[in-house]
Amino acid sequence: MISENTLNVRGKVREDLDAAMDRFLAAGGSITEAPAPSFTPRPVSAACKQFIAPPPAVRRRRLEQQKQREQAEKLLRAGERQEIRNTRDAQLEEMAKTMTMPEVRQAMGITKNTLLSIAKRRGFQFVPTHTGNMPSPERDAADIERVIELKAQGLTRRRVAMKMEISWKKLDRLITLGGIDFPKVVGALPRK
Repeated sequence: MISENTLNVRGKVREDLDAAMDRFLAAGGSITEAPAPSFTPRPVSAACKQFIAPPPAVRRRRLEQQKQREQAEKLLRAGERQEIRNTRDAQLEEMAKTMTMPEVRQAMGITKNTLLSIAKRRGFQFVPTHTGNMPSPERDAADIERVIELKAQGLTRRRVAMKMEISWKKLDRLITLGGIDFPKVVGALPRK
């Protein structure tokens, strides 16, 4: 709300300004009017043009043309990708005949899951990997002889497995493989 006191102050300032202007003109001064400022906007940059929407019909036509181009490129790329994938899969199938999966992974730089899915899809298998725990005929023959020696000493299955530091499953496999007559302890408590 404007109070009367504010109006009086403004009126007083106005009167002072008018008196000063009269004194200036009386002293021989002249008032010149400055030209009005002219504003010319800067030209639209390329970055801003993307935000200016073209008319709807033109926009629709452009969008349809762009979609058609993208679909054609996508089909072309999909065909190329499928061709590349087929040649890679054929190469992997050939490598799988003579190489283990870790060797193929290292040579091709492909993850284990990708190799497994390709092998499943194409129906091939890699050469088995021989780790330290895989049974070998030479090692099995030596272990069977050891089981026979320990059995001759009168040790039980449990003691033989502990002495050889092998699992029950491996001991059972060796006994079956060697055709050893090694009965389980007679009178043992039945498992629940």
